[in-house]
Formats: sequence, structure tokens, C-alpha cells
Amino acid sequence: MARYDSEKFALWILDSMPDEKKKVLANACARNLHFTSAFVLEFGKITTYKEGWYVELTGTRSGFKVWAGDNDGVLVFGRKPVASKLHEIWHDSLHFNECDFDAYWRY
Repeated sequence: MARYDSEKFALWILDSMPDEKKKVLANACARNLHFTSAFVLEFGKITTYKEGWYVELTGTRSGFKVWAGDNDGVLVFGRKPVASKLHEIWHDSLHFNECDFDAYWRY
């Protein structure tokens, strides 16, 4: 995947999360806004496993992580399984702009 595709895919995962998880993400962005004046978690990493995806985002004194498992093409959100039981395929770094998180202001 090209770098842009990784970010686009990570945003798709974030947009697919339940509202409760979106609220947690919005709170992390709000903490970053308090320290930097930017409502965004700018840097991150996406790891692709045979069993699903793990997105980790970081900001200034704030962060957010989400596990999205694959259940026959349907994303299932929950706790990340124990790393020793996962089969990593690939990982990539992420870089976002503030406009990527505009949808989370309402949470």
C-alpha cells in the first residue's frame, strides 16, 4: 500500500467505529487541542495482522488505540488479542492533518 492508502484505510477504520469509540477518539483530540491548538492526533501506526488491524495514534500527551478484527468482511471492534496469538503481515506509519478529524468535533 502506498502511504496515502494507509492513511485512507486507517480513516475508514476510524469512521467505522461505534459511537462510543469515536467519543474516546474525540476526547483524545480535545486533549491535544488543549496543548497544541490542533484537534488532531497527527502521528500513528497501522499494523495489519492476519486476524485484523491495530491503529495507534499519538498526539501531545494524548493517544488512541483501536483493534478492528475481520469477521468475514465485517469489522468487529474490541480488545486487541494477545500479540503472541497474532500473525503480523505488515505495518506502516501514519500522518494526519487536522481536517482528517473534522467529523469527530460533534462527539
